[in-house]
Formats: sequence, structure tokens, C-alpha cells
Amino acid sequence: MSRCRFLCALFISLVCLPPAGLPARAASPSSTRGGLRLETSVTYTANLVHWVDNLAGTSVGKTMPSYRAVWRARFGAPSEADLQALRAFARLRRAPVATRGRVENEAGCLPVESDAMSWHQRFLAEAMQASSVEDLAGALFPGAPEDRDALVTSLAHFEPQFRQVWQDLGHVRAFDERFHKFLDQGGLPGYLDALAAFFDVDARSAPPMKISFIGLPVDGPTHAEADGDHLLVEIRPDDSPEAQIQVVSHEASHFLMRRMGAARTDALASEALARGEAGALVWRFMWEGIPTVLGQGLAEARLIPDRFSPDQPWYHIASIDRFAKLIYPEVAEAVAAGRTLDGPLMARMTRVVEGSSLFTKASPAQFLMSSFFVVGERLDLTGQALQRRLGLSAGSPASRLALNDPLLIDLLRRYRCLPGVMLLSGEELGKAAGLDGGLSLSARAVRQAKERAGRGDGAILAGRRSGGGPVFVLVAPDADHATPVLEKFLSLEGIPSGVVSVPISRAPGR
Repeated sequence: MSRCRFLCALFISLVCLPPAGLPARAASPSSTRGGLRLETSVTYTANLVHWVDNLAGTSVGKTMPSYRAVWRARFGAPSEADLQALRAFARLRRAPVATRGRVENEAGCLPVESDAMSWHQRFLAEAMQASSVEDLAGALFPGAPEDRDALVTSLAHFEPQFRQVWQDLGHVRAFDERFHKFLDQGGLPGYLDALAAFFDVDARSAPPMKISFIGLPVDGPTHAEADGDHLLVEIRPDDSPEAQIQVVSHEASHFLMRRMGAARTDALASEALARGEAGALVWRFMWEGIPTVLGQGLAEARLIPDRFSPDQPWYHIASIDRFAKLIYPEVAEAVAAGRTLDGPLMARMTRVVEGSSLFTKASPAQFLMSSFFVVGERLDLTGQALQRRLGLSAGSPASRLALNDPLLIDLLRRYRCLPGVMLLSGEELGKAAGLDGGLSLSARAVRQAKERAGRGDGAILAGRRSGGGPVFVLVAPDADHATPVLEKFLSLEGIPSGVVSVPISRAPGR
């Protein structure tokens, strides 16, 4: 999960007690063999919340059907009272709570935003460390007693049935014990220390990575998710500690990447984007791709080589899977040699990506992980549609900047690599090309795009910031005929080498 998520658009009365004879919390001490500390827990509250999360349809895990099927087989179809409780839980789980980090660097290559958990992440992170449902509700809704009571009530509704389920989840508590024996005897702590060295992070000074084990009652696919420094991991009845090497190594990589600091993160961005558009793509994919290499790839190759296979999917998103396998040899060699992520590795990853179909077939949105977004006069409706289709943040009134907005000039001056998208008319193109901060639009390309707009057609051209970030410029003849330009842009593959013409048909008489 990237720290550079800044899209520059300035974009109860009922208490759930654990069943008699079973502890509310079974926490294991952190592993001290290596520098990176791991703490694990198996808690009644976290398991209850995760089960209800799946029953309510508010979990993001692919195991949701498994929980629902087991619950339904055991307790039957949900009653109206069950449905009411699930609706109340879902309302609170999906509460529109805005969360944003702060930009930590005044200037540089890209804005680096501090970590800020989404409401979805914070909800589960609090559940994983809560000692009771009331404790959870108080942490999530300290100033909202009605919501606090509603959460406790909705979870308490399912607690009598979950007590029965909890009795049958002994495998997850047994797994926790086996996992710590595995840490004491196996090579995972040493491998995690090698990852800390690769990211150049002092693992001993970092807080522990906290793992919450959840009992999945059936075999099949599993789900894991990182919420800040907390990691939720589902455990099947027959799981062995070796089965979690991938997950722990992957999430430990995220944990360490978050601790690289703003200055170092920005320096890495400078290294990547200085190599042009392929570097922008590396920057886009590396935040999930490198943990995939180190978890699903290298961890298995080193620690359980009989399970390692580059032919099996490593990640559920095809582009991340492809990227991880492309850079695997380079990353594996760097870790083995004791080198860090900085320096030669960034250049090597960029060269590998630039020579692949991942680069030539990339969509425009994949170059725009951090970006500014400019919309010309009378083009705002099309700009809103484009922003939505690209997945750029629309959470702020300033998320679509005008060409003459002082904020745009300020962003370009302060962040020399920042990529962007501009949707403009032909008349505005000259001003865009002359913006202080640089877009590197050639005079010939600007002239050709203006000529096309003058004929009533559209055009798309690409520039580059002084630090290497790509800029896509969409030129529409007028507001009524901007949509074809938008559609053409969204269908592009790779970076245009010249001006892309967008012929626009018009109704007779127009």
C-alpha cells in the first residue's frame, strides 16, 4: 500500500462476553529472534467482528461466501431480526468517514503523504486490538453514544450463536502455538531481517507487527488484509505455519516500506521517474509488486522451495502479478547481495519493464498514481466524467484545477516529477505549453493539435515534466464534442509518440 497516494487535485447496554472457560484474548509474545518483532493474537472480539462483517457483506475478503454458507447451514436462513442487526452493522461499517494523511515534504519529486487508514481499515484495526465489543465501540465512536450503542447491539444480537461457533474454532488457537514454535525453529525471522536490510529500515526500532489470527471453518481460499500495523490472517483447519510464510513476508514488506520516511520515499520517486514513463509505471506498481516478489516469490523460493512456482499466480490482479514476475530476478539478486532498494535496482527494474508488453499496453490511468488534474473553461462536466473513469480523487472542490489557478503553478514548481492530465480547448493549449514548471510539449505537437481543434476535431498529446513524470493533454474542439476525446484517451495503450488525432463526426448543420 503506497505512501504516495496523494492525487494532487487537492483532491450499550449489551456486552459480548467470551464463552465460559475460553479467554477473551489469547496473545502470544513477540518473536525476539530477529530484528523485526511479530506479535500474534487470537481474540474472541476480532473473530466475532470478522464473522459478522462477512454476514453483513461488508468484508472485502473473497471468503465471504464460506462464512455465510457455514452460518446458514448451522443456524438457517437469516430472520428479520438478523437482517435488521446486519443492516445496522453495515451502516456503521460503511460510515462515510473521510480520512487523509498530510503531505510530509514541502517540495521534491512527488508529494509524499503520511499514512492514514481508511475507515474500513481503522474499523478492523480497532477490532483486532479490542478486549470487548464495548471497548471496540468506544474506540470507534467516542463522541457518538447512539452509534456506539448501535454497534454493540448489532454485534450482541449474533453473540449467542457465535459462542457455539467459537467452541469449534480451536484449530486457530492451536495454530498460534505452532506458529511461534515455527518462528523459533525456522528461517522466517532471518529472512524478515534481510527484508529490513533491503529496505534500509532499522527493524529493532520499529513497533511490532501485530497479527490477528481468524478462524476460517473450511478449507479453500483464504483472505488476509493489512490495516496499519495490524494484519488479519484467516486460518483454515489444516493450515500449517509454512502456509503463512507468503502472507507474513508480503505484509512485513508493506510494514517496512511504510517506515522508509518521506525524504527517502521521495528520493526513490526521483530515481524512478528520472527514467521517464517506464519509471512512472514502476513507481505505480512497485508498492504492491515488490511485496509480492518478496512474499509470494522469494520467501517461498528460500524457505519452502518445493512450493515455489513462477507459473502459478502470485497476485490476484494480473498487472501486479506480471510486474512482480518481471522484476523477480533483479530483486532476488539484490536481496541476496545485501543491496538496498535504492540505486542500481531502480534502473534495472525500469529497463525490464520498458522492454515488456506491460509498458506498451499500459492504460493512461496506470501512469497516474500521483497526479494533478486540470480542466479548461466550459469542460467541467466532461472533466468530472474523466476523473471518475480514471479513478482520481473527487473529494475536494479543488480536485479539478483551472488552468489559471495559482495552486497549479505552485504544484508544478514544488513537485518537479508530478504527472498529470489536462483537458483543454485548442485556445488554451498555448498557455498550457508555457506553464512554469514545464510540460515539455514540442512546438510542432502543439501546432498540430491546435490545427485539429480548429478543424473541429480533437487531439491527444503527451509531454513530460522536468523530473520525468508524464503529462497527458486532451484537446477538445468545444464542450459539446469533448466526449470522443475522453473515450479515445481511455482506450489508449502506452504513451503516444506523437499527436493522436480524434476525428469527430457532427450532425448535418452543426
